[in-house]
Amino acid sequence: MNAAARQTDGKSPAVAPAVAPAVAIDAPAVAIDAPAVAIDAPAVAIDAPAVAIDAPAVAIDAPAVAIDAPAVAIDAPAVAIDAPAVAIDAPAVAIDAPVVAIDAPAVAIDGPVVAIDAPAVAIDGPAASGKSSVGRAAAAALGLRFLDTGIMYRALTWLALHRNAPVTDAATIGALAENCIIAVAGTDAGSAAIVIDGHPLGDALVSAAVDRNVSAVSAAPAVRTALVAQQRAIAAAGGIVMAGRDIGSVVLPGADVKLYIDASPEERARRRFAQLRETGAAVSYQQVLADTIRRDCLDTQRADSPLVAADGAVVINTDGIDLAQTVAAVVSAICAATGLDYPAGM
Repeated sequence: MNAAARQTDGKSPAVAPAVAPAVAIDAPAVAIDAPAVAIDAPAVAIDAPAVAIDAPAVAIDAPAVAIDAPAVAIDAPAVAIDAPAVAIDAPAVAIDAPVVAIDAPAVAIDGPVVAIDAPAVAIDGPAASGKSSVGRAAAAALGLRFLDTGIMYRALTWLALHRNAPVTDAATIGALAENCIIAVAGTDAGSAAIVIDGHPLGDALVSAAVDRNVSAVSAAPAVRTALVAQQRAIAAAGGIVMAGRDIGSVVLPGADVKLYIDASPEERARRRFAQLRETGAAVSYQQVLADTIRRDCLDTQRADSPLVAADGAVVINTDGIDLAQTVAAVVSAICAATGLDYPAGM
């Protein structure tokens, strides 16, 4: 069939148009499906805002925490208020501390009170001047303790002689003084007993051998340092009469009363001679006088703590007066300087 024949056939034109539109209709159907997918996409977009809404919810929770934090901050000021209360307590302690400080001066005040009621009295003087006898009697009359520091040097001299130590060797004697044990018992107004390295001493302290060597022993600086420390410790409690050769100048320079008992070499030699005779010593007066003069030279010329009348000391010369008169003069001087009442019956 030729082309002219197809155009005149009544059925051929209808078939061709029917097939083409059908294909065209299918295409739009596909296009309709595409929008459906597009609709699903917005749905996903809607879900995303939902997540965004959840995020603000978390943000809301965060402020809640922030609110809690201020609450803690409020508690903190409360603690701060408590702290000032502690600070107030601290000043209270500080107030208590001054009270303690006030107590300490009270102790210091007690020292002077003791010094006034029971003073520390320093009595110095050369050998055999009577300072020990006078000091002991005056202490008894006033109710004070008594210490003759000379017996400490005499005890050390005895120990050196007992051990055959060279008394003129300062190093040896100094070491002996530093290492020996000296105990002075009965420092009341009665005669004190002294024990050195376990040896109790009595008359041996005033033997002629000790007399001749005690000045050399006393001149050693290490000896004086060791014994002065002990003497100061004994006097620390106050209420004592202490006799020696350097009490007012070295041992107790702050003593309430300073006295210097003196007498001529001849008078002092006579007293010492009588004392030695009582112990049975076979010595002559001339020998004792020579020893007295020699000791005066050693005691006054030694480099360490020489025998001197301390500044402010009351000098009492005992030539021509007896023991009772000397004691009365010493007691009067102590009472005048301290305000103590003069003992009745003297």
